Amino acid sequence: MSEAEATAHAAQVLSTLRLDEDDAAAVGVDENEAVGSPWRAAISSFLFFGSGALIPVLPYLLGASDVAAVVIAAAAVGVALLATGAVVGILSGASPLKRALRQLAIGFGAALVTYLLGLLFGAAGI
Repeated sequence: MSEAEATAHAAQVLSTLRLDEDDAAAVGVDENEAVGSPWRAAISSFLFFGSGALIPVLPYLLGASDVAAVVIAAAAVGVALLATGAVVGILSGASPLKRALRQLAIGFGAALVTYLLGLLFGAAGI
């Protein structure tokens, strides 16, 4: 498909996705109703990212150290990644197991890359 054909097709598909006033009223959408605010989005984003970042730190805060802390943190993060992926799968209509395993692979993959970069640049490892 050429670039012009792709642009025309995308415009056609997107034009069919727009709700007109009658469609919006039929599904109960009030186009004048405020959906959210930038402050609420910023605060909720901060809280969710902060709570996610707290998970791998908890074992250290609770007194674990060395390899035990790493194992506990990895297990807790793994459970959180699996749960997050499963919820995304449920909400998107996809397989919760497939999404959970995908999220786990991405999360642990990112951790591995970060660890390897730390070794490469001389950061202390376990």
